[in-house]
Amino acid sequence: MQTWRWTTVAQVLTKKPCNLLGLVVTPSAANAELKVYDGEGNTDPIILEVFLATKHSQQYNFPGGVKTDRGLYIGSFTSITGVLVRWEVD
Repeated sequence: MQTWRWTTVAQVLTKKPCNLLGLVVTPSAANAELKVYDGEGNTDPIILEVFLATKHSQQYNFPGGVKTDRGLYIGSFTSITGVLVRWEVD
């Protein structure tokens, strides 16, 4: 089942294995960054890093998904207003 969430803070989105389907990243300033982790915190393996040089929202789609084994954590925000995250649980 596909799920989505808009988040403005670092948080666990699911504690179950899943497929990350896409992101819409809205920066609050140029040189914005965020990281996505396979797990429940920022000490788990990084599966994706996003860097936006300009203050323009950017959409990312991952056909077939990016597989996680231990959950999905969005974190390490720098100059990010929010992120819309789409995923499906295995």
